[in-house]
Amino acid sequence: MQISGVFGARAQSWVAGQLACGVGERAATLSVVAIATLAIARSTALAQTFPLPPAPAGVEVTRSEGIEFVTINPPAIGTRGYNPIAGPGSDGRTNFGTVPHTQPYRIARTEVTSDTWVDFYNAIGQMPFSDPAFVQASSFFGSGGIISWSGLQDRFFPGPGVRWYLPNPTTDSRVPVMGMNWRFGAIFCNWLHNGRTTNPQHLLSGAYDVSTFGTNPDGTFTDQLTRSPGARFWLPSLDEWLTAAHYDPNRPGPDGTPNQGGWWQFPTSSDTAPVRGLPGTVNALGQPAQSSAGTFIVTPAGSYPLAQSPWGLLDASGNAEEWLESVALPIAVFPQEVPLPGARGRLIDGASISGTSLLGNTDPLLVYIGSAPQNSTSLFGLRIAAAIPGPSTAAVFAAGLAGFACRARRRSLDR
Repeated sequence: MQISGVFGARAQSWVAGQLACGVGERAATLSVVAIATLAIARSTALAQTFPLPPAPAGVEVTRSEGIEFVTINPPAIGTRGYNPIAGPGSDGRTNFGTVPHTQPYRIARTEVTSDTWVDFYNAIGQMPFSDPAFVQASSFFGSGGIISWSGLQDRFFPGPGVRWYLPNPTTDSRVPVMGMNWRFGAIFCNWLHNGRTTNPQHLLSGAYDVSTFGTNPDGTFTDQLTRSPGARFWLPSLDEWLTAAHYDPNRPGPDGTPNQGGWWQFPTSSDTAPVRGLPGTVNALGQPAQSSAGTFIVTPAGSYPLAQSPWGLLDASGNAEEWLESVALPIAVFPQEVPLPGARGRLIDGASISGTSLLGNTDPLLVYIGSAPQNSTSLFGLRIAAAIPGPSTAAVFAAGLAGFACRARRRSLDR
């Protein structure tokens, strides 16, 4: 396939690497780590077209940009058991786990899946590759790294640009996207924030300012530490992720008193580690599988409908390890090492399909890891957080019409 336009060296390397991944076609896509093609999918696709299992009773479910979100609105800190986690966590931090702000937020029920990614990469495929904004953004996509998902290049697309598609939307849409670095995830959030456009400028800001991305000679990074004010979509903080995955406002207290609120050890509303295995299988005790953690097999999103967090999160244990916004604290890997100062990594939570990963143990409450924002492995994915949407223009207009109709009817009755 020919691609027109002039690229920066890193952008050209990245695009070439992704297109090379498509040569293996469908054989590669059905490998153990799911699908080894990076895609830029059809702009006509509708994100998250597959149905998800119902969320727990009382949890508010909404959709934005085709992604299904649940609203996290925990009680005030210090009431009904909503207290900090004593810790220490994997990096030694203590007194964490509660959302520091009082406003509710939303978080996606699943990791980012191929039906959303196909729209993202089709939008990128329509951008002018020589545009300075595109060259700047693409320098952080990853140099030749492989993103695993279910899209294939549309070899018959005449252009301009590049187009990708899902060969079997019914099943391919549910495949989670894995293999990106933190910065690529942040750029994806910018694209969502700006309305999923094909304007390359919309990759550079909105949730995160790409102009801040960089690495110092000492290994510390210069990236914007937290989301921009007014961000509509972002990578969740550790506190936001833990609250959505582990906190239950209706958990019984230690004495059995109902609805006291508290933390579960695992993101499946349980203190018992979820049974690992493929969907529909059982272990030697006849217990059904609840997580793909440690199986080395990517499973379709929502394949374990009974293994949800109290707020309705699916697959928090299994499939991808999820990038978080929070900065990893500097710690010594070995006792004789001295922790290095400065921000060097972002946190990652959620157990993966790998049995050798530190998170391959089904993700207990206090276990998480960190990695430099420019790093990527085949296990890294993301789950998006979002602001509570205000009333849409259509809803306000409809409400106005309803009010007008009521007033008109009252005037008619008064005559």
